[in-house]
Amino acid sequence: MNTDSLMEEAIRWKVAAESAKAPYEAVWVVFDKDDFHPGNFNRAFDLARAHPTIHACRSNECFELWYLLHFCVRSAGIGRVDIWKEISRHLGQKYVKASGDVFEKLKPHLEDALRNAGRLAFENDRLGEDRRNPSTRVHELVKALQRFDPEDQT
Repeated sequence: MNTDSLMEEAIRWKVAAESAKAPYEAVWVVFDKDDFHPGNFNRAFDLARAHPTIHACRSNECFELWYLLHFCVRSAGIGRVDIWKEISRHLGQKYVKASGDVFEKLKPHLEDALRNAGRLAFENDRLGEDRRNPSTRVHELVKALQRFDPEDQT
């Protein structure tokens, strides 16, 4: 699916859940900018704004920007291949997308990633959604999920 068709599908699921009297508390739609047309990308946000319980959680250019933010802030535009190279450099090994050990290597740097992503979001908020490169909102989803972490409860 592309970005706006993915959002349309999420809206269909949300409406079906509400019709079944089992509404979702929140819906997070996670997608990359990749090479999608700016019109599709921007329309996904217009669709989400019409549904307050739906959150558009995007990364531009790709999800792996979130991984890179565990190690550094990157404010200049960057493509996915260069992001993967940077992650490999920080991990000290070649980044493999389906690797099962990436989470454990990133986990000690979570607070850095949250701070770096927030800074990046602040710096890029003046730009249109499709022009925010690099940018991500994955930190917002992570913060929402942290509410459910039993280790984080005080």
